[in-house]
Amino acid sequence: PPRALPRFRDAFLYLRGSDLSAAAALTTAGAAVGYFSALPGLRGRYTKLVAALGAHAGFWLCFQSSAGRLLGYKENEREVAMAHQVVAERERRAKVGLAAATH
Repeated sequence: PPRALPRFRDAFLYLRGSDLSAAAALTTAGAAVGYFSALPGLRGRYTKLVAALGAHAGFWLCFQSSAGRLLGYKENEREVAMAHQVVAERERRAKVGLAAATH
């Protein structure tokens, strides 16, 4: 049966640099918001907390973007080409394995 969502491994295997930069931007923005919105005595703790929340949001944004491409909701020519290479490599290995087994 078809999968509703791609596996985590597949989604993170096909990450793009733009996904990682978006995650880094969310983490950095979270740290800045945490620093400037906290009371002076709580700045260190609050900055770490909001930066962690930003990193968590960035993680899921990466997964969502990659999964959207794998499911065909976004532009995915690069992912399709990579998937074709993986399938061709598997077929080549299967043929080599069958040829070695018959000799």
